[in-house]
Amino acid sequence: MKSRILKVLSMVMIFALLLSQVAYAKPQGVGVGRGREHAPGQLKKMEGFMNFAESRIRVRNMWVESEQPPVLKQNRTLIPVRAITEALGSQVLWFSPYAVIISPDEEQIIIFDLETDLDGKDGKTYLFDEDNEDFDELLTLVKSFDPNDADDDDVDDFYEDLEAMMTEKDLVPIDVAPGLINNRTYVPLRFIAEAFGLRVSYNEDTKEIDIDDESNLPELDPDKEEIQKPEDVVVVVTLNDHAFKGIKLGDEVLKEDVDYTSTTGSAITVTLLKDFIEVLDSEEHVFEFIFENQEDEEVSLEFELKLEYLDQLPQLSQDSIKFDESSFEESDYADKYGNLVIEFELNSWGFKNISGLDEDEDYNVSNDGDEVSITNTFLNDLDEGDYELQFVFEIDDLMYVSYLDIEVN
Repeated sequence: MKSRILKVLSMVMIFALLLSQVAYAKPQGVGVGRGREHAPGQLKKMEGFMNFAESRIRVRNMWVESEQPPVLKQNRTLIPVRAITEALGSQVLWFSPYAVIISPDEEQIIIFDLETDLDGKDGKTYLFDEDNEDFDELLTLVKSFDPNDADDDDVDDFYEDLEAMMTEKDLVPIDVAPGLINNRTYVPLRFIAEAFGLRVSYNEDTKEIDIDDESNLPELDPDKEEIQKPEDVVVVVTLNDHAFKGIKLGDEVLKEDVDYTSTTGSAITVTLLKDFIEVLDSEEHVFEFIFENQEDEEVSLEFELKLEYLDQLPQLSQDSIKFDESSFEESDYADKYGNLVIEFELNSWGFKNISGLDEDEDYNVSNDGDEVSITNTFLNDLDEGDYELQFVFEIDDLMYVSYLDIEVN
């Protein structure tokens, strides 16, 4: 296991050595493939980061000498990988804009799409192993192709074959993409740790970052969850001789007994409370469960929570209308009685009311609760001007408001 992890780490780290060169040189005769347009030489440059000026990096208890410090971006630590590649070896091939890294045992291949596209989107990262049905063909393709001994047709054929095998199922998610800082390539530690079986720990007191095998780490079960409505989220934590220290969401430290509860023992239960879940206002969240090992080093594990009910919010058939009493009955959203009909796409939500209006007097709700009819009496009583109706929906104790603008002429 250790030798396999070392091999994988080596091929990831050696990629940095490659990038520091490809920023200045590009193989001759290599096209962009499949008609994709790239801004030549536009490798991803890191922006919006903060230096860890005094931090040191240690890999398997061996200190790494580096002229450039680790950095922090979007609450993710990134390291200058070139500093720790010189003692490691792996086969690296460059087919602009792709860096292809083959593990020493030729059982894994990583492909980094290193350029940003014309829309400014970062390139993607692909991971292949022997379970992939195209693995042998991919390995043969990249090892046998020599861009310096190929004509334009050969190059086009190569890129067509290569990119045909780079499919969605082989993508590896990276929340902060690799990039260049002062001509040094930085890679997220979390990506290395989770994708290739390594752990990262940070000692707040000594400012030391350790990269090591993922043995005897705490375990989260599950480590990700999707929920359809606000509810308690339960995570079973096996400590493996670590102490549970708390939970962070971004820069916020969650409050025990307010945001979550925890039990005691060698395997504990942590519950993110429903009341806390209800105040979250975006669909996806990544929590950091913080632990401390026996050397007083901090270790963190990620827990991903997806709030499906925020992905599918209720929708109104109209979000704005113009109301003119003389012509309204001929409009597409009026029924034969001159009432304004608004249909709902509920997406598991329930309609509660229209704020400030009286049901039965100002509007009526269908038996299925998926449409309302705002009475012509209410509409005709409106003076000339602009109005905003608030449609209130609920799911458990969570409320959502959708707005209908009415312009009365």
